[in-house]
Amino acid sequence: MSEFGFWQRWGLELDDRQFANAFLVLGVLAAQYFVKDRSELQDVLLAALRRAQEKDKLLPWRFANRDQPAQVGNDRRVVLSDLNPWQVARAWTDIVDGTAIAPRVQILSYPVTEGVSPWFHMLFEASPAVGAAHIVFDTAQACPHLKWPLRLGYLPGNAAKESVQSARSSWPSNELASSVQIDRENANCDVLLFTGSSSQLLKTLLETPVPQKTNLFIVRGTFEDDLAAMSQRLSAIAAEARASGLVFLNPTVTDRVLGDAVNRFVENLSHNQPVDVAVSEAFTKSYPTDPVIFLSSDLASFQLEHVLEKIHSRLLDLPQDARPKIMPGTIKRMRTAGVMVGRDLADSVGIVKRLKEHKKAIDFYSETRGATAIKEIAEAIDLAESQVVEEKQQQRFLQEQIFIKKEGKLVEERRAFLKGVPTLIRVRIGPPDEKWVTLEEGFPEEKLPKDRDEWRLTVVLTEPNHLREALRKFIKLPRSGPSTACEFRVQPGEHAIFEGRITVLHRGRVLQTAVLKGRAVGDEREIANDDKISFTDFLPVRAHIGDLEGRRQFDLAFVFNHTSDHRHRLTAISEDHAWVTDLKAFDKITLSINSKLSRVAKVVEEYSGGLDSQNNQALLVELARIGRLLYGNIVTEQLQAPTNRPSIAAKEYIQVVSTRSDALIPIEFIYDCETPKKNATLCPSWRQALSEGICKTDCRIDKSRKVCPLGFWGISKVIERHAMTPELARDGKDMFLQSEPTRDRDTLDLSGTAVVAASKRVTAAEIKPVLTACKDRLGAAPQKAKDWDQWADLVAKFNPHVLLALPHTDGKGENASMEIGGVAIESIDITEAYVRKAGSDSYPLVALLGCDTTGTALEYGSHVACLRWCGASVVIGTVATVFGKHAAKVATMLVRGLRSGNGQPDRLGEVIRSIKRQALLQGMLMPLCIVAFGDADWKLN
Repeated sequence: MSEFGFWQRWGLELDDRQFANAFLVLGVLAAQYFVKDRSELQDVLLAALRRAQEKDKLLPWRFANRDQPAQVGNDRRVVLSDLNPWQVARAWTDIVDGTAIAPRVQILSYPVTEGVSPWFHMLFEASPAVGAAHIVFDTAQACPHLKWPLRLGYLPGNAAKESVQSARSSWPSNELASSVQIDRENANCDVLLFTGSSSQLLKTLLETPVPQKTNLFIVRGTFEDDLAAMSQRLSAIAAEARASGLVFLNPTVTDRVLGDAVNRFVENLSHNQPVDVAVSEAFTKSYPTDPVIFLSSDLASFQLEHVLEKIHSRLLDLPQDARPKIMPGTIKRMRTAGVMVGRDLADSVGIVKRLKEHKKAIDFYSETRGATAIKEIAEAIDLAESQVVEEKQQQRFLQEQIFIKKEGKLVEERRAFLKGVPTLIRVRIGPPDEKWVTLEEGFPEEKLPKDRDEWRLTVVLTEPNHLREALRKFIKLPRSGPSTACEFRVQPGEHAIFEGRITVLHRGRVLQTAVLKGRAVGDEREIANDDKISFTDFLPVRAHIGDLEGRRQFDLAFVFNHTSDHRHRLTAISEDHAWVTDLKAFDKITLSINSKLSRVAKVVEEYSGGLDSQNNQALLVELARIGRLLYGNIVTEQLQAPTNRPSIAAKEYIQVVSTRSDALIPIEFIYDCETPKKNATLCPSWRQALSEGICKTDCRIDKSRKVCPLGFWGISKVIERHAMTPELARDGKDMFLQSEPTRDRDTLDLSGTAVVAASKRVTAAEIKPVLTACKDRLGAAPQKAKDWDQWADLVAKFNPHVLLALPHTDGKGENASMEIGGVAIESIDITEAYVRKAGSDSYPLVALLGCDTTGTALEYGSHVACLRWCGASVVIGTVATVFGKHAAKVATMLVRGLRSGNGQPDRLGEVIRSIKRQALLQGMLMPLCIVAFGDADWKLN
């Protein structure tokens, strides 16, 4: 017999309400373990209730063991099951009836081998009723913080979306809550609604492509389908999302009832109720949903007034010239003493002082008072933070310290590395400090995200000669001051140079890289007087990091670079791993891809007729076979090595950072299907696959005899590229991104007059469709420049959002040039005047579609970086020669694809991928060559 079944038989003579009272009292007694004195039952219960009432404490409760000892009211020692059911039931009524006591029950333990729902629901049947009840849920999550307005989340394709929308359609959730779909762009929420079992929830979280964070799950569905695994499953769910609570509801609850209950929960929170009370009241009393509630102690006690603590910190962290626009009516809503007007409301310190002094007086009786006021203050701070141009705090830098083990002690060493000697490399981000070696260039920081006290950043150390594998650590960067430090333990080998690359990332995207370089000697006596370990700034990828928390999560980051002895290297970082690959063989592979594609440009007629033509199919097979070589070097040997997860190869979002113009590897042509035989043909389902963006799950085609367009990474993945050209550095500094999405500027407006130009090798008939596409899609007739001088004049006159050139390129490095209208300009001579109007806040999209304008063939490479340096938000180029008619066709398709005309902005990364798919569907191969440099998060409108 189950434990609950035993107690039901014990109280068989009681009615339902009486049994609920008795069962509740038994748990209170069990939580005392045993009663040591001879108090009467009522006295024991009253003492427990009074302790719980002190400072709003929770009432401990344990599922009663039938053999648990008790000593109540006489000299005879008894067990709980020997107590009189009537006496136990009456004790609850005698103590609580007629009082204002509504205890918050905290369940400390229960039998994990039997169902929870029946006995948990019984606690709410007691009369007088309890105020709340929850099962203590231990999590590794730090003290949770719910934002306000409350963020209600749902997963794509899940039926809970309807309930979230239902809740948001009612007062007060329509004002005091927001809704968010959990995806790469928005991975965090406060409360996530889900329809399905606990097993389905865990599976969904594990399959979600980005880490998801939430504080509380509200799940409409069973969680007791496997009692033996229930506890482990709930812990796994919490760990996967860093959650602090789960509420399971009856699967039959309708969308409307669930929406109303969630709205009631928001309303309860607005009245400053603790989370356990807000949940219990909403889901058991206002809208009975048969809940089972698991909460951590911190989450159970969280109240709206705790949000004020974060607001205080945010207000005090604002620079003096940042004035939050808090209205007098907002402070008045709180019903605090006095009125703040004028200058007082612009004084962050004064506002914080007022809020702290009158914290207990804040009125939460109505949703329009304290709760709405807190929302308005939070929104005013959001606005003030977004308007801060420069943070008035001491700038911070990437820093390092190096220690060697000498006579059993760690001694700092800044001159050289010692072969075979254990060495400790410490890395942090902090303000200038003489104890730390500091980069000259500051860490690319503007401000920390709103409502965040710190970031968790990934730091990776790679070294081609002395480390067998990449080392991966984490640091926490607070709102101000130094970060925590991470430590890398290395033991230099025999190579004469130690050249370690330090890469800092956030959510899978590179922020900054630096190089730690010095001689490696066999003995201290070999160290020369002028020896010094250098720490140089190599590549700040982001101009600022103020909006990182709102950026989409990427799955994989590639950093391509060369060592000081000119070896080509790839550093790859995923969520769980980091590794290094030598790319010595890649130059030949890259040249081969360029050669195959350039052949199409030279004999256009031979490659007409669409993908069904024999020549085009043969070319796809050739590219796929070459792409398998890339796959073998990067994927087979690295991503699927024993230390890495095979699933990495299936990741969809990839960032690529090239630290030299000749380090551009066309990963777009990596082919991850089986190597096709030379006589392979096109898959018969290729059109459906391209249209839907996914192959059939039941595809049984022999992949060695068929070639699949979706096998190429450029067709199946979103790839964000950033390029460097140190040989063209100005003022001694390497180039870095100048324009990227921010909280207030996340959309590129492509409308208006475009500036277009072409090489003299492109005929008027060939460029005419490009001009027509610009007029149709951008809403205005474009301006055609005859040469570079007129190009600059048109930029100054029209301040265009789109610049489109079909140039002929020549030369390399600092001698690389682009010709339009018979006039060439060297890339190094391109200035901002060729990209944007002086003083303008417009950062245009630039497309260069001509002869190998990105330099994949290792001949040209400066064009993209120069244009980015001069203010282009995005530069689109090609990885192979594209001549005449083909260049114009690519340009036409690009313009039409970049601005679909449906009024809905699309992300750059997905747009480029979609253009390539559509090109293949229309029988064009050359758009495969398109690559975009810039932030994939840009919305195009």
